[in-house]
Amino acid sequence: MKHRLTYFVIGVLLIGITSCSKPLTHENLVGKWQVVGFDAYVPNINPSIVQGAEEIELSSTYQFFADSTFVRTFVEDESPLNGRYAISDENKTIGLFFDLNNYGLMQEVQSFNGNELEWKEDMGQVGYAEVSLVRIIK
Repeated sequence: MKHRLTYFVIGVLLIGITSCSKPLTHENLVGKWQVVGFDAYVPNINPSIVQGAEEIELSSTYQFFADSTFVRTFVEDESPLNGRYAISDENKTIGLFFDLNNYGLMQEVQSFNGNELEWKEDMGQVGYAEVSLVRIIK
């Protein structure tokens, strides 16, 4: 039974990724995106810290502009984070470079269909996080 469920999940993921994906470009990334999912795989971090991070992520939006800038806002915090973004590695990576302290994050695109975006953020030895976003404004 366990193997059947595993094969079913793998099959659904493969079908979803191959049938719904489209190339990620600056033109089809432009718009406002709401974070709707956050899963962190960080085995050595206190679960309450992970839960706090999840609450923050789920309250955030990203707005990407055609000039390669973006704004990340949070529901609880009135001070947005501004920065620049770049799409690279054959449209499979989004680099987010925050103006504050020139801090940068590389997001590996897992899937993109024009209205839904999933990325994986590698945090090195700490672990990684998977983030799901949906377009709310084009």
